[in-house]
Amino acid sequence: MLRIHFTYTSSEICPSVYFLLFFRLTGAYLYESYFDSDAQKQGMLLNCLPEDAEIEKRHAYDAYDLELYYIANNEEYEKYACEVMDMPERDAARHILVCSHEVNRAESPLLPAEGGSVNHSAVVHKAGAELAALRDVLDELLRREIIFRDEYADLRDCLQLYEKYRIWELSLQGRFFYAAKEDKEDYVRIRGRFVKASKAYFEEFMSRGGWRNAATLHLQYAFLNLAYEGNLHCIRGGGPMIYTADSLAHMCRSLLQSSDEEGWKESFSLLLAQVYDDLLMDYNKAFEYYIECCNDFNAYAYYRKGIIFQDQAGDYEKALKYYLISVQIYPEYYRAWYRIGRCYMLLDRYRDALEAFRNIMRILEPRLNADVLRPMEIEYLFKAQNQCAYICNKALGRLGQSVIENQIAVKVWKTINTSSFFQQAGYSKRPRQLWERTKKELCVRKIYDEIVKLAVKLEDDQLKRNTQEEMTLYEGECNERYG
Repeated sequence: MLRIHFTYTSSEICPSVYFLLFFRLTGAYLYESYFDSDAQKQGMLLNCLPEDAEIEKRHAYDAYDLELYYIANNEEYEKYACEVMDMPERDAARHILVCSHEVNRAESPLLPAEGGSVNHSAVVHKAGAELAALRDVLDELLRREIIFRDEYADLRDCLQLYEKYRIWELSLQGRFFYAAKEDKEDYVRIRGRFVKASKAYFEEFMSRGGWRNAATLHLQYAFLNLAYEGNLHCIRGGGPMIYTADSLAHMCRSLLQSSDEEGWKESFSLLLAQVYDDLLMDYNKAFEYYIECCNDFNAYAYYRKGIIFQDQAGDYEKALKYYLISVQIYPEYYRAWYRIGRCYMLLDRYRDALEAFRNIMRILEPRLNADVLRPMEIEYLFKAQNQCAYICNKALGRLGQSVIENQIAVKVWKTINTSSFFQQAGYSKRPRQLWERTKKELCVRKIYDEIVKLAVKLEDDQLKRNTQEEMTLYEGECNERYG
């Protein structure tokens, strides 16, 4: 299993989404870092935690197989060059740059643009040519002997199917939208795409030596991953699963038992834990396999353990313990911060909850300002602002601040109309229905009503009139769109 540290600017969408979803589909562990979120910002996120938070001193994991960078402009290239110019060749050989074609590397006096040592060569990315860029990355992995010939062929086959079936689109539509169920037509269409794509991966590895062949583990993992995500889609749509959950659990266990490589054991353990958790609802078994994945770099395993304690056991203190480990590993984990905030609220620790919810804005603000939020990020940010407004009003008596928090929630909601996430992620057209369902699910009318009530308490007639006028425009739009 590859362990990849991927660094890019948080508001950059293409090709980062394409790369991220490919490597995760095929069983790699991928840790994200951002040029616009340095150690100081991460420290600020963690410094908001209360003094009694159970925080262990953890060393940052740095034993990645690959340090992958996407460089979008000359400023980012200069920043990267300053970091690596004195790096030993042994370490720098693990660094691969993917540079936008707009980056002028010849202008930098720090690193040679061509003909230098292996660490300074770069893959060039042109807009719309994500497949070619990712192929070049795989070529570099082989050339530097980070992977070898069998694994390279395995990943190239995965990539061919990933592009053919546009799996990045399928993953985004099928799994990442929790706000509302699809209508029947969308549900059937997406389900059919999961069936075709998973079948293609299955047939490919069966044609190349069959099940449990060590040379096609990426193909086998991708099949199981698609089968799991397809079943999640079916559960949300209220239909029958594509594959029986027991059969998926059996296949994961067989690969786990036959794998000799520790990294692959972690990948199959995590997937098996999710099958038990989300498909079989066997939380004890899920927890057992999540434990196998808990290490210095896997924030997600701790996050899922926390969810079991929060949602199934109602043990908010224990849940917090795992969420806190998760954000120590990955401070920008906004979903974990939302869970931390909810636990603090349920424990009547409102000031602590407020800071946790505000971290979500601190994390997602660059994407909000760049207008590239995806629907799930809009959902979490909208709900976090809603919680901030509630705490300021009901728990802290800060009515003016509650108005501000509610107004930010409205601003977040409005980005549903404007976000360019899907266009930048390579979609041929904006999936309007997904955005419309998100808009209906996140009820901004309640936010407007709350601002009006606060305006009355504050005796602010101007605020009341402005909000009512804006609310009238909103209702007119909804009547036009939804009848």
